[in-house]
Amino acid sequence: MLDLASLAGLREGNRLEFKSAVGGLPNSLWETYSAFANTDGGVIVLGVREEKDGMPVPSGLKNPETVRKQLWDVLNNRKKTSANILVDSDVVADMFEEHPVIVVTVPRASRDDRPVFINNDMFGGSYRRNGEGDYHCTRFDVTAMVRDSYPSNSDKRVLDGISLSALSGETIKAYRNQFDNMRPRHPWSPLSDEEFLLRLGAVGRSREDGELHPTHAGLLMFGEAWSITDEYPDFFLDCRQVTEGRRWDNRITSASGEWSGNVFEFFNRAYRMLVEELPVPFELDANMRRVDDTLQHKAVREALANALVHTDYYGRAGVVAIRYPDRVEVANPGLLRTPADVIRAGGVSDPRNGTLATMFNLLSIGEKAGSGFDVLRQAAASVGKPEPELRELYDPERVYLTLHLETNGLALGTRHKDDASQETASGGRAVASDDER
Repeated sequence: MLDLASLAGLREGNRLEFKSAVGGLPNSLWETYSAFANTDGGVIVLGVREEKDGMPVPSGLKNPETVRKQLWDVLNNRKKTSANILVDSDVVADMFEEHPVIVVTVPRASRDDRPVFINNDMFGGSYRRNGEGDYHCTRFDVTAMVRDSYPSNSDKRVLDGISLSALSGETIKAYRNQFDNMRPRHPWSPLSDEEFLLRLGAVGRSREDGELHPTHAGLLMFGEAWSITDEYPDFFLDCRQVTEGRRWDNRITSASGEWSGNVFEFFNRAYRMLVEELPVPFELDANMRRVDDTLQHKAVREALANALVHTDYYGRAGVVAIRYPDRVEVANPGLLRTPADVIRAGGVSDPRNGTLATMFNLLSIGEKAGSGFDVLRQAAASVGKPEPELRELYDPERVYLTLHLETNGLALGTRHKDDASQETASGGRAVASDDER
């Protein structure tokens, strides 16, 4: 809760708004309510106005209880607000410089309630907060929030208009080999590819023609990039190694046309680039084989898999993973479905693409129990590095994760042949991806 004793030294900002409310509840209150709910939450102080120098001055409320009742009446009117996300303790009567005020604490709305909109108009009445102001959400922003309200297994929906020929046989074979190595004598191992993919959730039977078609998850995991873009026009996966003063030293992208470009093959190729030159102590397992997997390797796997299963593949700019000499940075389209503080605490898992997450989990990749951030934190602590950094940005919506590493010194090779083809084959895609660094 806001400490009113410190209010005199505060100015309006991304999470604080003053409303005079001398003549009753101002209409602009509801724009701010929507904006705070759809962004990171915030505090609205009724009975305070902002002076030209930005400092708050009490205007007072003649009848705080009447204002409070009006507030609750509108919050519970579905023609005015799409959702009431407040509880009694979020609306508190208080005093500021001996003047009565009401402090309204608006939390960030859950993904089930977003977008929070006003005036019974989802596209015209949805707002977000940027600095000191509220701005209309774009149609793209609103549809992204609507998609986030879907359950995590919605990527198991069948794509009736796409045939099984869109899937890469080589990728399916590679996945099954890895699956068999990880889970020997599994009941699924003897199955045909079609039966295996059915159980995996990668294909499903269409209600329209009764035939098997890829699911959203199956297309992403096993499809050819040229076919994936039929459903996801902005689909783009990008991994680079970068040293100071260079644009990149090594790079792979899903748009090169020289490999499938799907999520599974990208993960395997990108992972090898991201862990290059990580130190590996000399250690043997029970079978006298060298152990070349460390906490840092596990953390990089977790960071990369996490980005791929949490990506909004209808979003803009694509997934970008960059290996610097001292860190890995991964960015993906879409906002966090779970608040950042909950993610850091662990124990809650809400992947945007739940079926895709299961496909990785079956290969022991990714932490479905919500303990992924603990893996990242433990890896950093093991080599005396700062905690991982997690942040989200709007317009476009993106999540950024930075993982600090101890390395042997990144010895980057010659420029990858994918670079030249990327610049000519995808044109503006490379530029858009660079802007997301």
